[in-house]
Formats: sequence, structure tokens, C-alpha cells
Amino acid sequence: RSMGAGKIMTSSSNNRAPVKGGSISSSATSSSSSKANRTNELKQKRNLARNKLRMQSRGLNALGCSSSASGSNKHVRLEVPPKIVGIVSLSGESVSESSELEEQVRTLLSKESNASSGDHTFQYDSHKKSKLTILTNATSFAPTTQPSSDTLLTAALDLARICDVLLLVIEGSTTLLSSQSSLDAEKMMDTALLSPRGEAILQALKNQGLPTSYSLLACRPIDREATKNAKNRVLKRRMEVKKYVQRFATTEFGDGAKSLVVDLVDADTMEEGNNAKPEMQSSNSQTATLIRTLCQGSSSPPKWTLLRSNLLSQTHVYHPSTQTLELTGYLRGHPPLDIHQLIHVPTMGTFQLGSAVAHPSRNSSTGDIKLTADEGLMPGLELFADPHSLDGEQNLIGFDDLDEEEADEEEVPMARPAGWSDYQASWLEGVDENDDAQTFCTQQSIDMDHGEYATSLNK
Repeated sequence: RSMGAGKIMTSSSNNRAPVKGGSISSSATSSSSSKANRTNELKQKRNLARNKLRMQSRGLNALGCSSSASGSNKHVRLEVPPKIVGIVSLSGESVSESSELEEQVRTLLSKESNASSGDHTFQYDSHKKSKLTILTNATSFAPTTQPSSDTLLTAALDLARICDVLLLVIEGSTTLLSSQSSLDAEKMMDTALLSPRGEAILQALKNQGLPTSYSLLACRPIDREATKNAKNRVLKRRMEVKKYVQRFATTEFGDGAKSLVVDLVDADTMEEGNNAKPEMQSSNSQTATLIRTLCQGSSSPPKWTLLRSNLLSQTHVYHPSTQTLELTGYLRGHPPLDIHQLIHVPTMGTFQLGSAVAHPSRNSSTGDIKLTADEGLMPGLELFADPHSLDGEQNLIGFDDLDEEEADEEEVPMARPAGWSDYQASWLEGVDENDDAQTFCTQQSIDMDHGEYATSLNK
């Protein structure tokens, strides 16, 4: 500390070993960075040109980047769609318990939002006003019948197709967390955490293709009236279960899999805020970590869903007079939407697209853009070809009549030289009877017969 209080003398440049070949200039670093910038700029221009050509080939410039209204191309800035978060429960012995667990996680996330649009989309101002559309497996795709294990499995497959992030919720069993022995807890982990229905759903999701997935361990709050030893035992079991869930995520989804922990607290406890006990403050920090991961973490839907455009409807209106279903939502998927393609609505069927309206963002000066499909270019709704009833069958009508007509006709024997057998006469089939055969027979001065001599020999 020879340079004064609070200052530490560092090694000067005179003490450094000289660099062979002269001093190092910063021009090399700047040139390499400028080269990388030029390469990145060329790559961006190439991607923009490729997307523009793709949109022009699809015949839909309006629902993408540009519009040809009034003879000039205007950039249409569409609003960024919110991130879709799906909640699927892998625990719960009954369907009602699984649905209740999903709804509790959804309520926990919605309570921390600052604004909402509709029943499923929430905004979080502390994370750059990020928007999350939170859907649960039991309520997002409501079946026509009572929910069962089969319907929940089908709904989970539909939910995974449209989600950007999938939360696989595993409930920390109260019996497991309150067990006295660690050996008993390890034996119960394989059976108490995942239900048979949850294992079937997980296997089906992996076969179909998963979006960005997180394993979420949802634990019940610790009883406030419990003794200190009981609380410590529950915290110890919770750490063991957390390690098990992390191993489970690594085994199922790879080394980069991430697992989170959250406490399922009731609404009355959540309103206590900063006056809550340390256990409650810990649960608030876990919820904040979960929301930050969902808002700021990287996410991507299944790769095979990006091949076609898709739309998650937020509102729907059916017009009985025109038999038209009007859907409103964000258009997703990499390619633009073709106005002349068929639209498939899950559990309802395949329909024709009549028109589409693009609503730009609020900051854009461009108004709504409406496109109407041409009836001459719209494909039909016949999904399968109409086979003919007799296609591939042999038609036996009229064969007997044809045989009788051929039998009535008298077969005229072919002219051939006298004394020739049938074998010898077969070589004259390619010779014209009127010209070549007659000329041949005349030149040889042989009398012509029509098989009389051969017939007499065969008797």
C-alpha cells in the first residue's frame, strides 16, 4: 500500500516482458470485429430476402412484413404474440386431484401479474411488460364428455403442440415429506410422485415432440403450528425430493434440463406480503424465480409445428345465419398463412378459410388489412377420393354374345401353295394375300389351294 490508503499498487508496464516483434496494435481486433459485423449484416439481409421470397410465393404479403396497398410497399408491424405456457400435472391419483393441482399453479402465476387481457393472458411489468398466456391441461381443451384419463392424454398432446414452454408439475406428497426415515422416503419417491396416468402422458409427449420443458416441484406449505423438529424434517425431505426431481429431469430431457420448486400457498397467505414469516418470503422468492424463468428464459415450440401456420383462438363467435366461425388470436408459425388453404379445427373437422384480417400493432400507422379468398382457388373439402363401385372388377356382361358372333363368321383359309403343310403356311401370315402371295405362287407355277391338300393328308 505504498500509494496511499485504500490504493493497491499494480504492476506497471515497465515490469512486463517485452513482446517479440514489436507492440500489439488494436487495429487487428477492430478489423476482426468489423469483419464479424459485416458477416452478420449480410446474413440478416439474406434471411430477410429469403423470407420475402417465401411470402411472395405464398401470395400473402399482407400478413407478413409488407403490404402492396396503394401501389407502394408499407411495412406492417404486427404485435408480438405472448408466450404460451402450458401446465400439465404428472401427479394425482384421480382426475380431480390433477386438475386442482394445475389450477393452483395457474392461480399462483396469475396473482403476481400486473394486468390481464381475457382469462388466460397476463402481463408482468417487472419483466419488460412480458405477456404470458397460461393454459392448463384440464381446462384448455374441454372435451364434450366428462374428463377422464384418455381425454387428459389427448388434451396434453394438443397442448404441447401450441406451447412455447411446458411446465410438468410434480406434487411433493405430504406423506412423503413427513416420513420419519430417509429410507422410507426413497422407496416412496418412485410411486408417490408420478401417477400411472402421468407416466403415460409423459411417454406420449416425448414420442410426439416436446417444446421447452421445465420440471416443477409443487410443495404444500409447511404447517405453522408444527414443531421445529417437524419443520426441519420436512425441509430435509424436500431437499431430497428436489434432488430426485432434478435427476428425473436429467434422465428424461437431457443434461440441460432445469427443475424448479414452488410452494402452493393460499390466497390469504399471499396477501400478507412483506409482513409474512421467513417461510412465506421464501415461497415468494421461489414464485418470482419461476416467473422470471418463464418470461426471460429461452423457449421454442416443437420444430415440426413451425412448418405450418397455426392460431390459438382467444375469442370465437359463431354466426348461424352464414354458418361461419370467427376466430381471433395471434398467428404463429414461421411461414405466412395462405388464404386459400384448408384450416383444421381440433375435435371439429376441416374447413375452408373465407377471409383473414391482420391487425397491426398500436404503434403502427397502417390500418387493418383484410384478405378474401378466391372461390376458384379454394380447395375442396373432399378428403378421400370417391371410388367407383366396379373399379378393379371384371365385367362379364356380353361375353357370350360376342362368342356366338365369332362362331357364326366363316373362317376363310389363307391361300398357300399346293402341298404346303400348316406349319409351312404359318410363315406366310406376314405376306399380303392379294399381292405377294399371288405373285409368289405365279412365279413358281404352282397351283393355289386353300388347305384342301393338307386336310386330305390329315385324315
